[in-house]
Amino acid sequence: MNQTDRQEALLKHLRSTFKVEAQEHIGTVSRALLQLEKDQESSNRFEVLDTAFRAVHSLKGASSAVNYPEISSICHAVENIFSGLRNQSLSLSTELFNLLHKTIRQLALILELPEYIASPPAEQLRVSDLLKLLQGLLGAQTVTSKEKSLPKKETPSQPQLERTKETQDSEKNDTSTAKTIRVSVDKLNAVLLQAEEMLLVKQTNQQNAIQLRESYRIASEWGVRLVSLRPDLRFLQQFLETTYDPNKQDLLEHHLSRIVDFLEWGPNFLEEMETLLLDLSHKAEHNYRVAAAMIDNLQREAIEITIQSASTLLDIFPALVRQLALEQGKNIEVSLKGGSVEIDQRILEYLKTPLIHLIRNCVDHGIELPEARQAKGKSATGRISIHLSVRSGSHIELVISDDGAGINLQKIKSSAEKVVNSFAQQTENLTVEELTSLIYQPGVSTNSIITDISGRGLGLAIVKDVVEKLNGTINVQTEDGKGTSFLLQLPLTVDRLRGLVIQLGAQNYVIPVNHIARIFQIDIRDIETIQNRSSISINQQIFPLVQLKEVLGMPHQNINTSEQTAIAVLLSSATHKIAFTVDRILDEQEVLAKSLGPQLVRIRNISGATLLQDGSLSPILNVPELIDSALKVNQSNHFRSAFVKDEPQTVKKSILIAEDSITSRILMKSILESSGYAVETSVDGLDALTKLRSQHFDLIVSDVDMPRMNGFGLTAKIRADKKFTHLPVVLVTALDSREDREHGINVGANAYIVKGNFDQTNLIEIIRRLL
Repeated sequence: MNQTDRQEALLKHLRSTFKVEAQEHIGTVSRALLQLEKDQESSNRFEVLDTAFRAVHSLKGASSAVNYPEISSICHAVENIFSGLRNQSLSLSTELFNLLHKTIRQLALILELPEYIASPPAEQLRVSDLLKLLQGLLGAQTVTSKEKSLPKKETPSQPQLERTKETQDSEKNDTSTAKTIRVSVDKLNAVLLQAEEMLLVKQTNQQNAIQLRESYRIASEWGVRLVSLRPDLRFLQQFLETTYDPNKQDLLEHHLSRIVDFLEWGPNFLEEMETLLLDLSHKAEHNYRVAAAMIDNLQREAIEITIQSASTLLDIFPALVRQLALEQGKNIEVSLKGGSVEIDQRILEYLKTPLIHLIRNCVDHGIELPEARQAKGKSATGRISIHLSVRSGSHIELVISDDGAGINLQKIKSSAEKVVNSFAQQTENLTVEELTSLIYQPGVSTNSIITDISGRGLGLAIVKDVVEKLNGTINVQTEDGKGTSFLLQLPLTVDRLRGLVIQLGAQNYVIPVNHIARIFQIDIRDIETIQNRSSISINQQIFPLVQLKEVLGMPHQNINTSEQTAIAVLLSSATHKIAFTVDRILDEQEVLAKSLGPQLVRIRNISGATLLQDGSLSPILNVPELIDSALKVNQSNHFRSAFVKDEPQTVKKSILIAEDSITSRILMKSILESSGYAVETSVDGLDALTKLRSQHFDLIVSDVDMPRMNGFGLTAKIRADKKFTHLPVVLVTALDSREDREHGINVGANAYIVKGNFDQTNLIEIIRRLL
């Protein structure tokens, strides 16, 4: 890298750092302007003005250091305005506030900070034109109103005041600066991820301690029962000795002697083993407690690194609402609560766009024009509230409300029918709650005209998708003429969640508990068929009832029980509630959610995977997708019959997996076993070939890129052996070039699936065709 390249790389790095700093300064100035505008006679207005002045001054200096002359020029002009306000050569006015807010917006456009831009302008204002406006304001405005000007304050001269402030700040900042450094979010997230991974170590240690304690219990029970047999064997020995047979006496004594010797030795051996197991279990429990404390502290400290005050997100919205209200001729006040709540920075980043959509929705669809509000007997000024609070220690509740017109359900219904032509008949029977939920459907909007703010019917669909991606929930409440509230419930952190562990066949699954409305037992006789769908009544409400196995594509299993009951879990999304039957409820655990990675990102109904406390890999169900899939399942009367028929058992087809990645190997095994196959695994092609020659398999699923023997070599070896001529081979690999595909087919593979396009349904369908 030459000198020029190094300088460009350094400038790029500095500008990236500067953008973070600039965002803080712009936020400070924006909040100060709103505070001054709201209460121009406040007793602390001088302090507010000084805070804004220092932020602009710092932004000017930093922008010069990273070669942003246009930002530096704008800041210099704003400094002059703030100086004029401080020495009373300028007065506060609506014109001044509007221009300063426009300036903030211009800085946000230059730095690409969308949170300070309510809607993009048709044509961006040139910096030179903005500077003329700022300079013109300085030259034209004079103090015309004592009420609007900042009164004199008994303070030292301005230079002395600035020096005093700088000195005070240096008392304030010496200790904090020494303890604070700037670190990139990516690096912090990497540290947090590693700390969260330690949760698995903690859970494994706990499970090991439990298993050792159980081993000690089993050994102790064996010893007790073994000792209890000694009198019986003594009696047997004495009884046999009374039956004299010279020909067998020596042999009998020999065997009895061996038995007695073993029984005499056994208790001593068991005592030693019990002592060892007890000692190991004590040490394991001690190690678990120590490791658990250390890991909990590490996780807590790592999470604290990325925790931020919610005010960093909430404080951008008053300025956003002000701009939108100004553009639409509306008067709106904003109420913020919960800014001190501390939340994972990643959650705040995810929430930024959805909240902007919701706020725009409140301004555009909710709050009426002043004359319309007054005609309804309301205040001319509308109100939007954003309230944040912590619920149950692990979740936050965010409520965005307005006192506007409410949601027009008739317009929602009409818009939905236009988006989906076949929807007209369906909407006739929908409840108010179901009609309201249609606002999340893409393309559905109450606005007949598309504007730069709304009308496309995409904003709330985006909100719903983001909230559900975070394993959260969203609900809406609306009342005609009185307003609308959106209630969001979200986790405090991204990766950790509470999950209900359920069992389907031999496979465990995790359901995020925030989507669970109720767990209950149903009587099969209570199942009804309504609109050609199996349904169940819960507290006089009717909900669809489906088998979770069927939705996940698992083999249909008819159950014959004398009790005629089933376990069901009522799950909810933003739009529907559906009851799913499961085989067993196992446990509720805090789990670390891991994504499946880009190769398996398209697996429907699965959002990720986790390791349970027993060390087993379990998929995490994507509840919103699961509910959408269930709505497409055509179930009716056959559901009831599934619990009373008894079909003959069939022999499972056996599949051998060759895969060197342990994660892919376990996940593939889980998918195939859930589909009813008997599965064996091997770590590479050579291991697979060895198992193939000693066991019977009906099909091979193999990776290609493996040590010792790759998938191509394995397939060629199989085809070279006459015994395996007709054995189906499916290659599942990341290699997606045309040459690799042709190579796979040429060596004899029956199917070639690229992991980047992997779909478990497609794999199962291919296997069923080949078998």
